[in-house]
Amino acid sequence: MFTIRTKDPLKIIAFYENILDLKLFVRMYVDRGIGFTLYFLGDKNLQAPNPDIDALENIEWMS
Repeated sequence: MFTIRTKDPLKIIAFYENILDLKLFVRMYVDRGIGFTLYFLGDKNLQAPNPDIDALENIEWMS
């Protein structure tokens, strides 16, 4: 599992999912300062507790 940070999340996530065969598991909004969003991807064969990428239990699962 790893984290990416980008200005164009749709483009980069599509690259990781389609070319590198990974899956998006968690999207986390961070509001400190100017705010940003973290995206956590990993092996597509893993199964998160909740299919919703914004679910809190997925954040706990990946840590």
